[in-house]
Amino acid sequence: DRVKDELPELWKRLSYVEQPFPYELEEHRIDVHSVSQRMPLFLDESAHDWRIVRLGRETLRPGDLALDGTAGKGRDTACLAQAVGPTGHVHAFDLQPAALEATRALCAQEGLLERVTLHLRSHAELRAALPTGHLGRLGVALFNLGYLPGGDTRLITQPDSTRAALRAAHAELRAGGRLICVAYTGHPGGETEAAVVRAFGRERALAGDTVAMDTEDDNSGRPWILCVTRPE
Repeated sequence: DRVKDELPELWKRLSYVEQPFPYELEEHRIDVHSVSQRMPLFLDESAHDWRIVRLGRETLRPGDLALDGTAGKGRDTACLAQAVGPTGHVHAFDLQPAALEATRALCAQEGLLERVTLHLRSHAELRAALPTGHLGRLGVALFNLGYLPGGDTRLITQPDSTRAALRAAHAELRAGGRLICVAYTGHPGGETEAAVVRAFGRERALAGDTVAMDTEDDNSGRPWILCVTRPE
C-alpha cells in the first residue's frame, strides 16, 4: 500500500508480489487474500514449509550442526544455516546438480555459503559423507521428500533410500536432536514412500523418542509431517 501511495510510477511497473523468505514469515506476516486482490501473488514451494522450519529452529542452537537431506531449491538449507549462526554448519544433500546449484546460489545471495557444505550424493550415504567430528552431533535432520519443484517429476526420492537415510540421520542426532520429514503422496510412488516414513515414526515411538505425525492418510494427496525428537 505504501508503494502504491508513495511511489505510483514504480507501482505501475510491478508485475507481481512474491512471498517473504520463509524465515521472515512470522515476523512479517501477510494477508494473502488481501494482497492477491490488488496484485498477483506468487507463493513458491516454501510457502507450506514454514512449519517444518519452525520445528527445526525450536531445536537448533547457535553453533549447532544440521542436515538437509533434500536440498531442492535451497530454501530449507538457507533457513537451517541462518538458525545455526556463523559458528554452526549445515550439510545439504541432493542427487541433482541443478538442485545443488540453486542451493549454492541462494545461500551465497543470503551470505550463508561459508556455513554450508553441499554433497552431490544420496542422503542414504550421509554417514560416510559427514566429517568424523560431526557424527552424533546433529541438532536437526530435515527431509522434504518427493521431486525437485520445477524439475523433472519423474526424478523422485525412493522408499529404500529414504528408509536408510532416516535411520542414518537419526543415529547421528545429538541428545534432544530432532528429525523432521515431509512426505508427499500426490505423485506416483508417494504413497509407498509415505508408508515407509510412517513405519519409521512408529519404530522410533516404540524406542522411546517423542514422535508427532500428521493424521493425513497416505492416499490423501497432501503432504504431511513426521517429527521425531530424541530424549535429552
